[in-house]
Amino acid sequence: MMSNLAPPSLSSNITAANIVSMLRLLSVPFLAYFFIEGAYSWVFWIFIVASISDALDGYLARRLQSATPIGRMLDPIADKVMLITIFYLLGHYDYLPLWLVFLSISRDLAIILGILILQWKKCPFTTAPAFVSKLNTTLQMILVLWTLENLLYSFPFSFIKESLIYIVLFTTLLSWYDYVVLWIKLMKGGSTKS
Repeated sequence: MMSNLAPPSLSSNITAANIVSMLRLLSVPFLAYFFIEGAYSWVFWIFIVASISDALDGYLARRLQSATPIGRMLDPIADKVMLITIFYLLGHYDYLPLWLVFLSISRDLAIILGILILQWKKCPFTTAPAFVSKLNTTLQMILVLWTLENLLYSFPFSFIKESLIYIVLFTTLLSWYDYVVLWIKLMKGGSTKS
């Protein structure tokens, strides 16, 4: 006798929120291409639209009550791919300090590795980000936007960028600490959520 429990159909994962997340992910190659070509105006506006879409997909998922497991993974993956790409490019072309780029990218890669390890060990966890992680991502986006604006308009307020760099450094380290504590609790069988 066949079970009535069937895996979710493809159509159940095609939601407005997931489409927005996927479009954000697909925008990354264009972001990289225009950056390498020096078309910073295009980079700036693609990044603006992508950043707005980060808030939009979450809003749509809540408003339409259409959150899916794929969407919960796709949203942060799109964010991380976009930020890793733009941080790498800004660091490679000396628009951001390499130590900050390394710290930010290694944090995101460590989070992905931690999730894979937790899945392998079958530890229960949630992909919902902690407040400090959301704050860190938001500040990273602000730093990227300010840096891109400087490339376009040569703003004289260099102290703002310097301040943002060290604020992002602080929240990145705080986020690192927060995730390490969370992983240790989860590995020990705790029920703490991220």
